[in-house]
Amino acid sequence: MAARHENITRLYLESISKGLNAIHVPSDPVIVGAVERAIQLSSVKSFVLATVEARNLREELGLCRQIEADAIILHGSCTDSAGKDVARILETIKERFKDVPTGVATHSPGTVIPQILQVKEVDLILAPLNLRGDFMDPDAHTTLRAIAESRRMGKKLLAMKSLAAGSLTPDEAFRYLVDKADGVAVGITSVEELDSVLDAGLRYFSARGC
Repeated sequence: MAARHENITRLYLESISKGLNAIHVPSDPVIVGAVERAIQLSSVKSFVLATVEARNLREELGLCRQIEADAIILHGSCTDSAGKDVARILETIKERFKDVPTGVATHSPGTVIPQILQVKEVDLILAPLNLRGDFMDPDAHTTLRAIAESRRMGKKLLAMKSLAAGSLTPDEAFRYLVDKADGVAVGITSVEELDSVLDAGLRYFSARGC
């Protein structure tokens, strides 16, 4: 556990030192603690996108408060099964965090995004989006149409699974995404991965972050 904590802190400190001070943080006390430590050590303001699963919302929102989340979204497993409860959960978050942007992640963007577009508490959406069309359920065409409509309505779209399980380089992935998403969330496990993601991110998303 300690090694995991230290590795997360080290990688995020490295990220901050290279100019990428935005991070997506799940509602996991170990990860929250590790990221919080990196932010404290760096003394650099970070943009923190936090995810909650709504299993124990009070406890999870406590972690969001601890990490000083700048935006909070529902995990895809919650969004995709919660139905009408999505609005209620987001209302609860808005009540506690006032002006913090809220939104959802989804693993079935082509189906779920059209269903939540009228939920006023959805400011941003995290969804699978990549050149290969992988993970874009139920299919790439439906997903792209739903994403385009969400952006027309003013929702911010953050892409996940953009490297298609490692089958695309960051440069290939981000070149495709640049006119389709407002940002990208990429999992990083090494400094080498960080460098390649950062290079591509600065090339294609420097004006908006990545």
